[in-house]
Amino acid sequence: MRDPIRVMRVVAVLLGVVAVVRLLSVALDPEQRGIVLAAVLFTVLLVGGVVLGVARRVRRLADRVAELRPGAVVIPAYTTAETALEARALGVSSRKWNDMGGTPVVLAALPDRVEVWARGEDRPRWWVMRVAQFPPQAVRGSIGVRRPPSLRVVDGHAQVTVAPAYSAVRATFSGSQADLARAMTELGVPVTGF
Repeated sequence: MRDPIRVMRVVAVLLGVVAVVRLLSVALDPEQRGIVLAAVLFTVLLVGGVVLGVARRVRRLADRVAELRPGAVVIPAYTTAETALEARALGVSSRKWNDMGGTPVVLAALPDRVEVWARGEDRPRWWVMRVAQFPPQAVRGSIGVRRPPSLRVVDGHAQVTVAPAYSAVRATFSGSQADLARAMTELGVPVTGF
């Protein structure tokens, strides 16, 4: 059986090549250059606006959780595909979360537990107890076809896997090892494996 992620990547590359060839053929026609430039500018502005809007959501959610949990270590993040599965395994709602990951969330690390907060809610969806035998781990999560550096917290019963996003714009595109390292450091865990 073929790997669906690999198939999606091949299809995306082929569509990209076709789009570039078509764009170049139209750009070479002097009468069409204005339309091409307008389309490119519109696309850049649209993508930039979406990315900045998501980054703003992550920051607002982190600020709200910091107000509700004074003294907690607040880790802004994006869900991974694993996050929704982990929620369902506990019988917790993954409502309004993209199953492929990429939804803004925040972890609030308290001395005894790490809480998972979703946007627009006044309490955590679930929490993972902080257990010395299970220190937080650096792993590769899944957000769509990407495999960003991610943080996993496990207590033997519950777990959560997220892609830390202190720099939300950078994390949107590639995931950030620096953001993962910062989250691990703030949780008091040495960074290894990345």
